[in-house]
Amino acid sequence: MNDVRTEALAHAVARLAGALMKSRGAVVNTVSISAFGGGASSTAYATAKAGLAGLTRELARGLAPAVRVNGIAPGFVNSNRECSFGDLDAIAKEKIPLARVGEPEDYAEVIVFLCAGASYITGEVIPVTGGTRL
Repeated sequence: MNDVRTEALAHAVARLAGALMKSRGAVVNTVSISAFGGGASSTAYATAKAGLAGLTRELARGLAPAVRVNGIAPGFVNSNRECSFGDLDAIAKEKIPLARVGEPEDYAEVIVFLCAGASYITGEVIPVTGGTRL
């Protein structure tokens, strides 16, 4: 399933490349901290997200200088999506330096930064994890 999403993204960007280049747009992919390994995710999920990180870099190379392509790598997210990680609040207090689970707004702020500014950043995947990887 994740392989299909990565391939669909590649096709979507290819179809939109002309409009993106004309508008000097920006693309921000949602990767995952699992792309960097060492997480509790499944092997298939982590591999697919690592592929998406690679696709982000290659699209950045191919669409530069007109289009910037970056990604964010969220850690734990407070959402209504069911996870099997257990009590995320308790895990956050124990393992995340900022002692909380990320809110959707935390990730949205980074996406806006990458789209509306950040004119010298491309091909990067920015971890947004509250310091989980420290």
